[in-house]
Amino acid sequence: MPVICPRCQQPRAENTPAPDWQCPACGVAYAKAMRLPHEQALPPPLPRRTAPASGPGGSQGPWIVLAILFLAVLYIGSQPGGGPRPEVQAVAESVQQGDILMYGFESCPACRQARRWMDRNGFPYEICDIHRSPECARQLQAYGENAVPYFVVRGERRLGFNEDWLRESLATR
Repeated sequence: MPVICPRCQQPRAENTPAPDWQCPACGVAYAKAMRLPHEQALPPPLPRRTAPASGPGGSQGPWIVLAILFLAVLYIGSQPGGGPRPEVQAVAESVQQGDILMYGFESCPACRQARRWMDRNGFPYEICDIHRSPECARQLQAYGENAVPYFVVRGERRLGFNEDWLRESLATR
């Protein structure tokens, strides 16, 4: 008597290359497909979809989307108004070299974000890299910290980058 798959109802051919425990039509394990009466039966398998061939290079869709996003970023970045806001620029112009000291390291994502913001807005700052300079690491520990970015702005200290705090700290002094 041939074995019939409880999931897809296909009878098993005698010369099939699939293992004895697996249905050659839908690929389900016979033991998993056999459910007790109080359990729900598995739904029949969905038909397999094949992607239409789009030539020798495969699907072009993801590359087109990436190209459109890249061009959109270039377009938005070239529009006026992308530079520093006037109130931020006024504060940046009042900052002297040495007013901002940031403890961090090169691969720190939050440190990169802080550096990008300060560069974009014209803030002069110094970086004390805790991975390259043991002295910087010791200074940071002396402040009681071991996380970065850590800022010392005109004597005021703060863990973490916050644009508003930085701008307000520099504007009030």
